[in-house]
Amino acid sequence: MSKEKFSQILCVVFLAVFIVILLVQNGGSSKTGEEVFTPVIESFEMGELKVRDDKTLKKEFSFGEEDVENVVYISSDSIMEVRELLLVEAKSKDDVQKIAESIQSRVDSKKALFKNYAPEQSALLENYVLVKKGKFILYVVSDSPQTVVKAFKKAL
Repeated sequence: MSKEKFSQILCVVFLAVFIVILLVQNGGSSKTGEEVFTPVIESFEMGELKVRDDKTLKKEFSFGEEDVENVVYISSDSIMEVRELLLVEAKSKDDVQKIAESIQSRVDSKKALFKNYAPEQSALLENYVLVKKGKFILYVVSDSPQTVVKAFKKAL
């Protein structure tokens, strides 16, 4: 076998391995929203927070249930409480970026709002977590967001 032929075969093998790795890392989950959401919600310390309706979701994030397959939004009635959990199963991977931008916009505006007069709430906002995996999105602001992230990743 000539060196040129060997180099071509080696390049094709590396390319195939690279494509497989990309597909595995960027691939979604075959699980349903309910299968993913349930263990995540159980890991989140709700306290006085409660599951919100579609009207509240649209008001807070500028998207609603018609934009997603499944969604759960948990927050407080108090405007002075920043702890919240949002779980989204987008209709498509294209929608994930649009929804993530909406979440980021909300975080930025809340950070600006709480920065000067609510230092504890502002600190929680600084440690928010936004995770995108396939068609699923997790957004959490809490005292221990890593516990929720771990449950999310395990559920996928």
